[in-house]
Amino acid sequence: MINQGVQASRVVWLLLALLGCYLLGWLYPTLWWASNSLAFIPPLASIVLLLIVVAVLIDKWSIQKGCLSLMRGFVQLPYPAVLLFNLIVSGLAGYMFLINPIVIDGLGDVLRFEGSFSGPDGEFKQSYLNTLLSWNILDFQNGERTVLNLAHFMSAIFEVDPRRAFEWLSAGSGALFVFFVLSFARIYSSDARVSLSILLMGLLAPVCWMFFGHMEIYAPTIVLVFAYVALLLLFFNKPSAGKLLLLLVLLYLCIRFHTVNYLLVPTFVMATMKFFYRDDSAVLARLNWKNTVYGLFVPVALAGSWLYFFKFEDYKDPRLLAPLKEQIFLPMLSPMAPLDRYNLFSTAHLFDTAVYLLLLSAAAFFVVLAAALCCFRLVRWNELKVLSLGSTLILYLVFYFVLNPLLGMPLDIDLYSIHAPLLILFAVVLLEQLSAMEELDTKGVARNLLKGVMVLSLFTLPLLYVQQDEQASAQKFKHLGIRTFQTYWMGADRPILLGMLANNNSQQQFAAYVESVLPKIEPWLHPSQDLVYVDLLVQVGYIYRYSYNRLDLAYDYHRKALPYDEGDLKNRLALMELSFLRGEYDEAYQHSEYLVAMKHPNLQKALRISMHCAVMAGHYESARLRAESYHELWPTDQFIEQVLRKLDKGHYEELRRAFNPR
Repeated sequence: MINQGVQASRVVWLLLALLGCYLLGWLYPTLWWASNSLAFIPPLASIVLLLIVVAVLIDKWSIQKGCLSLMRGFVQLPYPAVLLFNLIVSGLAGYMFLINPIVIDGLGDVLRFEGSFSGPDGEFKQSYLNTLLSWNILDFQNGERTVLNLAHFMSAIFEVDPRRAFEWLSAGSGALFVFFVLSFARIYSSDARVSLSILLMGLLAPVCWMFFGHMEIYAPTIVLVFAYVALLLLFFNKPSAGKLLLLLVLLYLCIRFHTVNYLLVPTFVMATMKFFYRDDSAVLARLNWKNTVYGLFVPVALAGSWLYFFKFEDYKDPRLLAPLKEQIFLPMLSPMAPLDRYNLFSTAHLFDTAVYLLLLSAAAFFVVLAAALCCFRLVRWNELKVLSLGSTLILYLVFYFVLNPLLGMPLDIDLYSIHAPLLILFAVVLLEQLSAMEELDTKGVARNLLKGVMVLSLFTLPLLYVQQDEQASAQKFKHLGIRTFQTYWMGADRPILLGMLANNNSQQQFAAYVESVLPKIEPWLHPSQDLVYVDLLVQVGYIYRYSYNRLDLAYDYHRKALPYDEGDLKNRLALMELSFLRGEYDEAYQHSEYLVAMKHPNLQKALRISMHCAVMAGHYESARLRAESYHELWPTDQFIEQVLRKLDKGHYEELRRAFNPR
């Protein structure tokens, strides 16, 4: 067996490596997107936080001893007092979530959901209630629809804005999560180290604070998954029919709120076997990793391979730039640039997969890595709690490894966070085993594990600051956008634009923000067609035009976008308008001809625009052709009849004055 002192030192080196990820995030916030919040808080706050981390690291015992004494006092409180305390704290937490929502809500599908609430109230209430109460769990998008229907129904019943209904859902979910974590820490283990770790990893898991206060569908799902896995651990400690029935109900709700939670089914199967064969050690002995590989992983791998290679054929990527085709899984073979940057085995995807676990819970990730790399021989891996949670966590991790993020993993981190409670509680089970070994305390392994949980949990604090400070949040979104543009490409404009809106208080501030972004993405531009870059430049042009009346700068940005997608109709329309306003009528006419060919914004408006530009540019024969085409389609338009008469009589100057009264 490896010497305990060697194990303790390995745990320390592993902890320092993970702490290094946060220092790298401080220095290189674009690359280390999952650990970069330290870069966006005030420098003094960063230094104070690092000093606290150092103090905890070099402290021999006093800090842990003080925390553990408080935890023992909490665990020993009578149940009524604990229940009252938990209710008060969770209620206050829910209230704080409600009054302090995330300042820039830009992750996931928030923008899509904002426009999804519509319909007559009469049928609106009943139809959404019927869907909400449906027992169907086979629909792939059932989870999204369930939460949306719940928000729809709340919005109608309480007559509140849909965003407010989402805020209630989010805050209520946050309050429940805090209550469940506090309660589980109290009842699961009598070991103060385990209980303290549950509180730290649960209440300071970064991903949880990313949902409570966020207009998304995942807040209830996070709570349900935590409740299910926590009850599963209580069941394994003391099986009962009541707990098994409640597990089934929670499993149904987990799947109902998100289909990916079908991956929890193997845990329920193991719990059922534990209940019915609890007196048959021979049967339970078959529940081990070897049989799990053959009975679970191999069939799942075969089924997944069939879906990947034959059913969906997602190993290849047939997407063109427009229209973009969604795929369920990431391809092995990517299409032409710029969609070639992200595939199953690309460096960017492998890196994202490694670091996103820091956002789920760096502390839990540390415990799991320490158990696997430093204390492997000490863990009873075939214990049912370890086997059940560990095998299911592997299923989630493999599924998310092959899943195609629609906006890139940094921006779709909400979808990739459903299994965070599973990771946290799996770490709790491992820590429970290791903390129970008295010989580890004499060599410092258990102390170092708890020390790691404490210091890594502290790095959630910068994230909380960033989510409540507009400028810090804008900077974080800027780096997320740059990272996404350099890797996944699609959707990179959205976080950058959110940062722009937060830096739109003055032209100087806005210009500085734009100039800090564009040089970072220009080396990655696709030379002939880059839809994301075009949209970004178009939006910059809009802001310069409408916010600051800088037609010259607006024109420059719209013109700069043209070579990257000459068919972008928003850009063409803006260039036509700006050219016209600048008196460059020939150029305005050229753009208007393209708009006519594309019937944008519609044929009637396009013909009138082209006729107008042709007159101002002196192309009177072209103006006549456009007017005649218009008159054939809309013969009752008296204004066009007047235009045709003036063109016939050669009253060109009069016509120009009519079109441009200035």
